[in-house]
Amino acid sequence: MRSILRSYSISLFIIAVIVSGCSLFVRNKMTPEEVKKQIDEAMEHFEEVKSLGIEEAYSEEFAKAEAKLARAKELFESNRRDYAYSEAKESLEISRRIIRKFYLDTVSKLARKAREELERKAGGDADNPLTGYVSKLDKVLEDAEAVRSDLKVVSLNKVIDDLKEVLQITHSIETSTAKTLESDVSFDKGKYELSEDGKEVLQKLVERIMAEADTYIRDHPDKNLITKIKVVGYTDRLDFARGTDLVRELREGSENEFPQRKSEQRQFLNQRLSELRARTIVKYIEEFISISEKKESGFQIDTEAVGRGEKMPANLPPPYPNTDFRRRICKIYTYTTVY
Repeated sequence: MRSILRSYSISLFIIAVIVSGCSLFVRNKMTPEEVKKQIDEAMEHFEEVKSLGIEEAYSEEFAKAEAKLARAKELFESNRRDYAYSEAKESLEISRRIIRKFYLDTVSKLARKAREELERKAGGDADNPLTGYVSKLDKVLEDAEAVRSDLKVVSLNKVIDDLKEVLQITHSIETSTAKTLESDVSFDKGKYELSEDGKEVLQKLVERIMAEADTYIRDHPDKNLITKIKVVGYTDRLDFARGTDLVRELREGSENEFPQRKSEQRQFLNQRLSELRARTIVKYIEEFISISEKKESGFQIDTEAVGRGEKMPANLPPPYPNTDFRRRICKIYTYTTVY
């Protein structure tokens, strides 16, 4: 009996030695290089979280990531590499979760809000330059949905890039205006030169744009401001008396393009008239700003003139008679971008 017990004790001792040896082996199965790499990656992500300035919003998780990173460094110094690797990995995962949450909680919500405001301001108006932002905002929202569904990992660079873009778009939407000038008031009849009333309306519009720009530049001297101005001209479907000075001016430089059919000639002339009226407005705005004492070095304008001719302006309810005064307009779209 004693012999059996002695053999059993020896066996337990041998097993304990083997398990202890295996434990020692497993404990440091990671190489120093692998552990150091994991700690460096965890540190990099933690610093990225700090750079966002969102410690207060995610204070509990931030503190946990910081503590685990500090513990990983201590364990690495004491040559407990496996434990150091595990702590660094947990710190890295927490930092990634914080970045993910910030993207969903902040960037995604800002993008959705901007998308809704854009639809309210420019919905249904393809000429409004704000519509160019739709695809960008939709891409952010699409990416956010992929992140939410764990189909995509979001990096800090993407968070920062998307945040900057969404904030820029939001600023453009907030500063945007869409003003309609009635051609019957803003232009002399059958001409594309501005009337005195038209000049007065434009002067007030430009003065307001520059005042807002000056205020922004004064409050943000490190920023460059660009005001985008797009003018779109429309006409009715009335024909022109042939042989007039206006028709000769509208045909000037386009003789080879002038169509043969009368209906197409009308469309051609109305297209040209809408273009020239849009260009006249743009030219007046540029000249007014260039001679204004309010012009600042940090303020720039980017202009565009477009003619739509007989095309129906957006969001007009029927009926649509050929002589409808609502079709004889120029629309002026403005918004600012900041760099």
